[in-house]
Amino acid sequence: MTTQQVLMGQGAVIVAHPDDECLWASAVFGCKPGTHAICCTIPRKDPERIAWFALACAELGAVPLVVPVVEPAADEPLDHLSLLQLEDMKYDWVVTHNERGEYGHRHHQDVHWYVRDHAPRGARVFAFGYGLPAEGPRITMHVDMDFKLRALRKYNHTSKTDTAPKWQALLSRYPGTDRESLVPVSARPWCRPLDRS
Repeated sequence: MTTQQVLMGQGAVIVAHPDDECLWASAVFGCKPGTHAICCTIPRKDPERIAWFALACAELGAVPLVVPVVEPAADEPLDHLSLLQLEDMKYDWVVTHNERGEYGHRHHQDVHWYVRDHAPRGARVFAFGYGLPAEGPRITMHVDMDFKLRALRKYNHTSKTDTAPKWQALLSRYPGTDRESLVPVSARPWCRPLDRS
């Protein structure tokens, strides 16, 4: 099955933070212009990143939407996700973080479980393949690195935690983002951690 067949109809990419849309989903936007990019937080340490999110989305051809809540500390839950009212959205498909949070990020995991549990009725749900084992069903997507970098370079500020512009720091921190894939998400309640608090 091709990416275009999997992503038929209207969809959304739902991420925890600004820049996640570029790192994990540039190929989705490349083949589906007009896709909604929903960012679930405003960064606490560098809130200016939300402005760069809008610029990156413009470069990706995405429609930016932001949940106007400042993110909590990295070890605290995103307990505001019900503000998305995702069940009421009219999406044919949704792409989001995977259950491992790509590299173990708590907020990414929270968004994954929320989307998995509250996706619109009938919507196909996919997770970013980054950080997951290679076995199992997976849709590999072509990444146009020029396209990805044009969007990622919108994050050209240097945050308090980085010594290089954000986009360069991200590429150094997360090798392999030149390959993107989607993994189908099923309702597998036995996979969910028992205690997320």
